[in-house]
Amino acid sequence: MGVGEWKAWDRKQLDAHGVAVDEVDRWRSRLRGATRWAAIERPATLGDGIEAIDPAEHDELCATHAEAASAGRFSKFVPASGAATRMFRELLHYQRGPGRGATWDAIRAEADRDVAEARAVIAFAAALPDLALELPLREAPALLGVGIEQALGGVSAMPLLDALLSEAGLALAELPKGLLPFHRQAGGTRTAFEEQIAEAAAYCQDGRGRVRVHFTVSPAHRARVQSLIEQVQARLSAADDFCPSIEISEQKRSTDVLVFDAAGEPLRDAAGALVLRPAGHGALIENLDEMGADLVYIKNIDNVQPAGRRESTVLWKRLLGGLLVRLEREVRWHVRRLQERDPDDRVLAEADRFLRESLHVAATMPDSLDGRESVRARLLHALHRPLRVCGMVRNAGEPGGGPFWIASADRPKALQIVEAAQVDPTDAHRQRLLAGSTHFNPVDLVCAVRDAAGRPFELLRFVDDEASIVTRKVVDGVEQTVLERPGLWNGAMAGWNTIFVEVPLATFTPVKTILDLARPEHR
Repeated sequence: MGVGEWKAWDRKQLDAHGVAVDEVDRWRSRLRGATRWAAIERPATLGDGIEAIDPAEHDELCATHAEAASAGRFSKFVPASGAATRMFRELLHYQRGPGRGATWDAIRAEADRDVAEARAVIAFAAALPDLALELPLREAPALLGVGIEQALGGVSAMPLLDALLSEAGLALAELPKGLLPFHRQAGGTRTAFEEQIAEAAAYCQDGRGRVRVHFTVSPAHRARVQSLIEQVQARLSAADDFCPSIEISEQKRSTDVLVFDAAGEPLRDAAGALVLRPAGHGALIENLDEMGADLVYIKNIDNVQPAGRRESTVLWKRLLGGLLVRLEREVRWHVRRLQERDPDDRVLAEADRFLRESLHVAATMPDSLDGRESVRARLLHALHRPLRVCGMVRNAGEPGGGPFWIASADRPKALQIVEAAQVDPTDAHRQRLLAGSTHFNPVDLVCAVRDAAGRPFELLRFVDDEASIVTRKVVDGVEQTVLERPGLWNGAMAGWNTIFVEVPLATFTPVKTILDLARPEHR
């Protein structure tokens, strides 16, 4: 099915979504063609692409950060539209899956046989008194007829699991993670949304006390998130010495992608309509672009600590921000000198050295100076792009991406965050390189998204559209294939200048399952 072969109702549906027909045809061409895998050359390691910040620099970097923060340059961007379903996967097995109806004795017996789902449910029941969600659970509609103690000590596990997960109860698995009660505090609980705002006050607050935070949310939960944020703004403004300025946006429908079947044909629903779905977090580059930000921290909604445990996180946010500001100043200084009429050899050489030594960008200077104008153009091309400083933690077995040196379309080598799904599974050499990575990407970024003149970069210009990720899954017996847009911190930022910095593991406390909230760092 080519551009001219789409039915009128297909075109109408795609137009309503804001999706161009020729773009859909490009998706299918990519799916039918050879996959372009990430050309990783070696992992970035400490001293080879990953930097360590000398403690002797802490005071200077914190002061640099504080000056920029006071001027109102920093804001925070938090992708927060993901649902909490995976957090409750093991509990859902017994609440609505094959294990529904199981008694506590049966679940304990399965736990003794090392059944993962059963072990998780037993561990959850033991941790429940210490979890923040225990407080709203007590207020659930009569806990569907019994109290918590009765539910834990009774015959069936269903009253407790239904109170947590059913529509008649709290329906927690259907909520976005940001709305879950993450931590206890005096007099109640705090959601991840509230914790992210409170944390941002420690490193994004300007001289007038304003703290700018932007959340991306799903359309289904926008009203509920908006209501919570209005309450949070009022409460924090009254109780704390800062003023939250919160914005929310949704992933654009125009970034949705078509779902294909196993034969590469567009999948249709029972009514014959095309099936489209959100294209992954890479689509959020448009939301980031429209923020109009200057210096912006990016962090996942679930990676947040309670107030008494975020000292290390705050310190390293300030250090990373200070390093970004220092590098941005140097970039702008070199750009301005290169933009002068007929810059001399020294200016060219110093810009080249800065690119090599500070930004890890390959040499651009030729041996002779015959092509001076060409050299200047290449240096400006290498410098005139968004800049990001990315915290990296020591690899502790977490799934996800890591820092690598890769061959780039417009640069001989570049530092990139690469996901396992981007590496050819049949390439034994690159799989060994992937397995040899020493560090992990915790999504701990701070970005400079304005040029030397203070104008916002057009972030879509720096996306590597070919760095898409093909995902396949079976739904109701039907294989579905989707070409997701390049990931936000992967292909969507492929054209950015990138610095990797080692940060302590204590700054990385993700919540992938409900039991993660029982860990000491979340208490």
